[in-house]
Parts: sequence; structure tokens; C-alpha cells
Amino acid sequence: MLQYILRRLLQAIPMLVGISFAAFVLMRLAPGGPMAIYAQNPSMSEADMRRIEHILGLDQPIHIQYLKWAAGMATGRGRIGPELAVQPGRALAFADDPGWPEVPRLLGDPAVDTDPPDWLLDGMVSVLTRWAQHWGQRPSVVVPMPSRSRPRLVHGIAERLATVGRLPLVDALATNGPAPSHALAPSRRAGLVETSLRLVPGTQLDGPVLLVDDTLRTGWTVTVAGALLRAAGAPVVLPLVVHRRP
Repeated sequence: MLQYILRRLLQAIPMLVGISFAAFVLMRLAPGGPMAIYAQNPSMSEADMRRIEHILGLDQPIHIQYLKWAAGMATGRGRIGPELAVQPGRALAFADDPGWPEVPRLLGDPAVDTDPPDWLLDGMVSVLTRWAQHWGQRPSVVVPMPSRSRPRLVHGIAERLATVGRLPLVDALATNGPAPSHALAPSRRAGLVETSLRLVPGTQLDGPVLLVDDTLRTGWTVTVAGALLRAAGAPVVLPLVVHRRP
């Protein structure tokens, strides 16, 4: 019986490889391909595009690209490499943090957009002050995440942090279309996040970025936003959120 099961498993391996390779090729043949997220920035030169292709390994032979893609699928890692990754971020509150019971109420569903209250602004400034002791490089700009559900809240927090830190506030990111539904499968939602975020035309960065958002769950939105900002020239992206959800 064991030999039969092993034989069937071995017979299934070529079929699984063939199906996964076909899926990989179809994704590469999609309009724009993996570089579509970066090509949306008209300020990017041909040299910038080639540099990012090299970072992502898209200039390698197709079979090497496939093996790396398959390894990423097996380990749960995305295709955004460490060269475009964000730094470990900070959050004011985690899950049902008893120290900040107001946070889940403020950021609960359905979303209500409002100006950030003083207690929230003071808390975010306090987190930023403690975090600053561990920075290798101080941020040179503050970038708010282009929130669909709470734009006033997120922009208000970013504006206060920029004022306290005497930093310019740069609206470097924008969104396309509606927000991906949380009911979608994780892989499908991740793909839509990639195509729904873009750099504002003309964005050029030459220093570390403090990226501000209200909530973080899977971290993929921040990851994609960080990759865009890194591709625009930011050497470091430091994410700061109000609520880290489980």
C-alpha cells in the first residue's frame, strides 16, 4: 500500500510542475507583466527600469525565474527582494492592546474618517521619539499612505509627525480603483494591491522615508508601497502605523 501511494505521488510531480509552470508563464504574459507596478511612474528612466528588473531577477533566464518564483510560493515569500524591502516598523497598539483601548474603537468597522484626536497624535509622536534612538538614518520626508477609508485621519497623523520632526510632507503615493475586498483569497488580494498602488508622477526621493498608515494586518500593502518608494530613490523606508492587527 505504501509503495502504491509513493508511486502515485511520484507520478503527480510532473503534472504539478507543468501546471505551476503554465501559471507562471501566464502571469508573465499578462499586460505589463511584473514591471507594470513600476512602469506607472513616468519619471522613471529606462536605466531605472533595467535596474529594477535586475533587482527582481527578471533579466535572468526564464527557467531560473521560474525556480525562484516556485521557491517563493513554497516558502510564502513574495517576489519583492530585500533590495526593495522596508525596514521593521513600529505600531502604537497591537491587537487588543489594553494600554490603548481607544484604538480599536477608533479604527473599527465600519470605517469612520475623522481628524486624528489629540491623544492619538501624542501617542504617535511618543512612539516616533522612542524609535528615533534606533534609526541608522533619520527620515528626510514623511509620506502618508493613500487611505481609501480614512484619508483625513492618516494624512492628519502624517502632517503632525512632519511638523514635529520639521520634515516635508510628500504625497508620493496614489491609488487606482476600489480597494481589494477582504473576502478575496490572499493571493488574489495581494495581486490587486500591487496594481492598485502607484507613485505620483514626478516623484523622486533621495533620502529615508517615514511611511505612515492607520492599520497593518498582512503587511503586503506596506511592502508594495515601500518597494515603490525604494524604486523612486528612497534608500530606507520606515513604516509607522497606529494599529497592528492580528
